[in-house]
Amino acid sequence: MKGLYEYNPDEGTIESGRFVGFGSQVQNMEALLLSFDFAFDKLHVKQINMAALENNTVMRGIQDKLGVEITYRERLEGFEYDNIHSVLRKEVYDEKKPKVEALINRFANR
Repeated sequence: MKGLYEYNPDEGTIESGRFVGFGSQVQNMEALLLSFDFAFDKLHVKQINMAALENNTVMRGIQDKLGVEITYRERLEGFEYDNIHSVLRKEVYDEKKPKVEALINRFANR
């Protein structure tokens, strides 16, 4: 399940988060791309805002592959790790998406 919320059509932004995976890693990557496609292609946002704890290496790795830009870090009370906020811009997503899809196809065909 991938959440898209805080949709602001005037600013062309939406927030992505609260990802709860079900199924294989490949299926979760596909779900993530589908939610981003929906945000960019159907809602016509210019950027997707997101955050992940710095120790969430799986999500941070996916974000890196998609070319997110880190906007700021914050220390949350009671957490050992920083929360890293970032944005994914449509033009960057369009450029990086084929490489991520190729990765998904390579592992899906195993």
